[in-house]
Amino acid sequence: MAKAPQSVDALLAALDHPMKPELERLRAIVLAADPAIIEHVKWNGPSFCWNGEDRIAANVRGRDAVMLVFHRGVKPKDAADIDTRAGELAEVARRWVRATA
Repeated sequence: MAKAPQSVDALLAALDHPMKPELERLRAIVLAADPAIIEHVKWNGPSFCWNGEDRIAANVRGRDAVMLVFHRGVKPKDAADIDTRAGELAEVARRWVRATA
């Protein structure tokens, strides 16, 4: 079994994917968004961290698309927390759907 790449540069150098140029462009955009964003390999793709936590991951499993997965948002602990944070969850959902329209 081949050893997993230790860096995103090594991963991309070895990557045989028809959308590799698009993935490289997305990587550049995410890294340029904030100087505190760092990257590592997770789930066999680039993953971007901010303040020590994964925030965005690139999924390159399919052959016809590159998907960015945005982590985080509202993370309720239990049903009571959901009720307490309902307004926050609604705001995140509202902003997300409008930002991606």
